[in-house]
Amino acid sequence: NLNIELSLRDDQVKAVESIISTLEEHNTCILQAMPSFGKSFILPFIINKIQQPTLILVDRTDLVIQMQNEFSVNAHVHLQQVKEFSNALIEISTFQWLLNNIDKIDKNKYGLIIIDEAHVIGALAFTNILSAFNAKYRLGLTATPTRSDGNQKLLNDSLGNHKVLGLADYLPIEYIMKKTGRSMVSMQKGFAEAYTNFLSYDLIKDILIQ
Repeated sequence: NLNIELSLRDDQVKAVESIISTLEEHNTCILQAMPSFGKSFILPFIINKIQQPTLILVDRTDLVIQMQNEFSVNAHVHLQQVKEFSNALIEISTFQWLLNNIDKIDKNKYGLIIIDEAHVIGALAFTNILSAFNAKYRLGLTATPTRSDGNQKLLNDSLGNHKVLGLADYLPIEYIMKKTGRSMVSMQKGFAEAYTNFLSYDLIKDILIQ
C-alpha cells in the first residue's frame, strides 16, 4: 500500500471512483481531462486501489522526472525507471526507451499499464508496445478525445471506448482559454499558484466580472 497523505478534491474523487469501476468492469479506460485537473496527481490513488504491478508510459524524459517527483512528494514512493530484472512494483519509462529494450523486459510482469498523453504517442510505438504486454488493465490519460494523426481507431482498439471525463468543480478553465487565447500549460509552480496567476490577467478578470 502506498503512503498517501494528501487528499483529493471532490471532483477528483469522482473520477478515481469512475476509473476504478470502469477498469474492474471492462479492463480498459480513458481519462479525458484538462491539464489542470491533476491527471498524474490521482495516479497513486488509482494504483493503490488496483493493487497490480504497474508500468507508466510517457513520451518525454522530462515527464519521467516530473512524475517521479510527484510520486515522491504525494505518495512517498520512489518511482523507478524500468530496468532489466527489476522487482519494483511501480515503474515508469518513455515509449522510446521501451521500444529499444523491449526484448529485455518481462512481458507478463505488469497488471496495469498507464499511458500518459495517449493521443500524442506515435502509432507504431503505441501498437508495438501495448501489443507486447499482457497487462490485465489499461488506462489512458488524455486532454483531448482525438489523435492529431486522425487515427482514432488505434486509440479505441488499444484502450477501448470506455471514457471517464474529469470535470473540475472550479472555474471552467477550458472556456476561459478559448475566450482569451491564454494558456495554463506551465504548472511547475504548483496548481494553486498557477491557477491564481492565470486568473490575474486583466482580460480574464473582465470575463469573471461579466
